[in-house]
Amino acid sequence: MAKVLFDKISKATIPRHDGGKRISQNEEIALKSTFAESLLLSDQIYVNNFGPNLNLVVLLNWLGQDLLEELIHKGSISFFHSNTTVGYANKDTAALLNANPGFMAFQGVGSHFESVYDGTYSILKEQTELSDYDIGRLATLVDANNKDLDCFEIGKKASRKGNQLLETYDKSESKYLDFANAMYLAGLSSQLDCELVIAADRFLDNLNTYFDSIIDYSKLTTKPFQTILEYEDMPSLQALLLDGQISFEEIVKIRENKEAEKFRDWLFNIQNEDEIGVIKEYSKEVFHPLYETPFSKPVRFAINSALTIGLSFVEPQTAIITGLSYQAFDELIIDKISKGWSPKIFIKKIRKE
Repeated sequence: MAKVLFDKISKATIPRHDGGKRISQNEEIALKSTFAESLLLSDQIYVNNFGPNLNLVVLLNWLGQDLLEELIHKGSISFFHSNTTVGYANKDTAALLNANPGFMAFQGVGSHFESVYDGTYSILKEQTELSDYDIGRLATLVDANNKDLDCFEIGKKASRKGNQLLETYDKSESKYLDFANAMYLAGLSSQLDCELVIAADRFLDNLNTYFDSIIDYSKLTTKPFQTILEYEDMPSLQALLLDGQISFEEIVKIRENKEAEKFRDWLFNIQNEDEIGVIKEYSKEVFHPLYETPFSKPVRFAINSALTIGLSFVEPQTAIITGLSYQAFDELIIDKISKGWSPKIFIKKIRKE
């Protein structure tokens, strides 16, 4: 997994106007853990800079100033800026714009929308207690690690497609608005060469349903990683973060290890596998070093038999049939893979073994 477009995290901060709604604490915890997983499994995360940079405020709250600046400096977190978004104009708004009601590409007006530095500086001044010096330094850093995108044509294309769907969708529903926003995200991810989009489920449903034939959009997810954690009887990152068993600092330390890069490359290549396929590939890598030991035949039999009969997860304890205890068997695996590489090395770092 290489690049991730992480969309819509701004609602995890204080709304800037009446009627704005902040997500619940549970929703923010889930969003925070998704970001942590994306940080662990991707090479680069892109975050939108549109208008006042509320996304940066969220990241500052989650990561702290020092870690955030470190990740920006290293290119692990990057920003993109487009002075365009997709909106829907009702009759009154359309009349003011001398246009027909429907979807259209809107361009922000004012320095907050036109300047990354201004948009970042103003929101940090409004919603944080950072000193003017730190605000200026962070705004300069974000501006220097920003990619400007000309998305007006993408917005117009998404608007045209959304307007075509107005005739086919029930107008009492908002599906066409979700569709237009999803198409805009697809265009952004294509320009940024992102393999994964993290956004609201309703947007992703539209992406998965309609856009395979429109753009080169890949439906990659972090599900294989979750499958491996379940197989290893490990809690999710969300549970680990919530219980204080792992921190963002530790996640960053793990992701920058050389084994993490190998794991990301390996995981990227098994994205299209189902649960059994993921476990089979994982087991193949983990147990491969034992194929040259006296236990090779029973190990193969245990793994392949369990997968053949359709078990969703192969329990590591099946290793007992080799004549070893599970602990001794696990130590033997680690001893063998220490001479090479296995995805289990990466998993054990998360487990803190």
